Amino acid sequence: MKQIIIGAGPAGLSTAYNFARHDMESLVLEKEAVIGGLAKTLEFKHDGEVYRTDAGPHRFFSLNPSLYKMIEELLGEDWVVVDRLTRQLIDGKYFNYPVDIVQALRNVDPFIAIKMILDYANATVRNILVKPPRITFEDFVVLNFGRRLAQFNLLNYTEKIWGIPCNKIAGSWAAQRIKGMNAFDIVKKALIKGGGPRSMIDSFYYPKKGIQEIYDKMAEFATSKGARIEKEVAIKKITHDGSKITGIEYSKGGKLVNEGVQNLISSMPITEIVQILEPKAPERVIKAAKSLGYRDQVQVFLIINKPHLTKDTWLYFPTTPPTFGRAMEPKNWYPTMSPENKSSLLVEYFVFKGDELWNMNDDLIIKKTMHEIEWLGFAKTGDLLKGWIIRTEKAYPMWDLTYKQRLDVLTNHLKQFSNLYCVGRNGRYFYNNQDHSIETGLLAAQSIIDGKKYDLDNIGMENTYFEAGMLYKKK
Repeated sequence: MKQIIIGAGPAGLSTAYNFARHDMESLVLEKEAVIGGLAKTLEFKHDGEVYRTDAGPHRFFSLNPSLYKMIEELLGEDWVVVDRLTRQLIDGKYFNYPVDIVQALRNVDPFIAIKMILDYANATVRNILVKPPRITFEDFVVLNFGRRLAQFNLLNYTEKIWGIPCNKIAGSWAAQRIKGMNAFDIVKKALIKGGGPRSMIDSFYYPKKGIQEIYDKMAEFATSKGARIEKEVAIKKITHDGSKITGIEYSKGGKLVNEGVQNLISSMPITEIVQILEPKAPERVIKAAKSLGYRDQVQVFLIINKPHLTKDTWLYFPTTPPTFGRAMEPKNWYPTMSPENKSSLLVEYFVFKGDELWNMNDDLIIKKTMHEIEWLGFAKTGDLLKGWIIRTEKAYPMWDLTYKQRLDVLTNHLKQFSNLYCVGRNGRYFYNNQDHSIETGLLAAQSIIDGKKYDLDNIGMENTYFEAGMLYKKK
């Protein structure tokens, strides 16, 4: 009977790390050949030189000071402050991100600026007098910003991410991702400058070797205390007796392995775990699981024969062209992510598995991307030295208008198992940041250590904008 953890991403490795701090062994089962999950750092080589990139912009920030202290203890001098510049390209012009409303009003066409102000005034009056319901994402942001500013700042990019109209996305998505953010507060922040600690909007902590260094250190500590991490495994079956998980069957290298389970901490997609239970879950649970969707990603990593391409840590592209939604230059996170005389770019497309771009030949995707990079003025197609394609399934849980009712069917069914803990983004079907994934893993382990089941459901539910907070000061 073992403490078994499914997934070696931020949530799973945090669980193993906390067990190890209390001299408890665990078995971690990871489907990929590398650890890190969605927060992995990829390494590529070309002409004897090494290029590294995270699988997306994964800076670390949190409202929980204890997480900073924990990671500082893990990384030591490799835990450094990075100055952040993040912008968005809208209609050929660059604007700050998060939006600087004063800058936006100054730089857009005067007619549009007047429209933004009038729309915001109208939304404010409606909020006060009518208090309209906020059912959809579109409802939420239009009432917070006014329609024209919402379209400028949020609606276009959100539709690019999700591939569906904003009036088909649950309002809880906005409440969760941009809670506490509205036009009035942004203007107030812009007008009241100076004083106080540095904001995490302006800078953040980052490991010198990429974000996976946090999880490499967790894994190193856990294995030094007896944890075992098995990679390239496929979970086949999870057995139970109706009130507890009793066993797990997985394949590795063509062999089936069965393990008894004392406690199971799972970061695998909740939509998948309910489909491999034995005895089987009721048909209504299976149906609900199959009906919950995800947004997938195609990422393009490009090595460019230029010392620098941009001055940004990462960039958003709400409008089209370009057809991709986000790009990051790893060298602007930490200089050694690329050689001194060359740079690289990670470009992200938001797609559905099986659509045209997902199925496109790798060379064609690279060619298409470089044409758009040249259109942006970052580099010429002849500057490309080499490119790679990374396809990622289930990058983002899809919060459509009825997802909550179907998700509740899954979570209510799984609550019968007293020794099961669902953690992380996909384990909870909750688009949280990595600090929240870490917290769910730590707290799941602490529940078992203390013999008291703590509340994981409210992690990440603070009534504060996710970009808010102050930069933790190292000792």
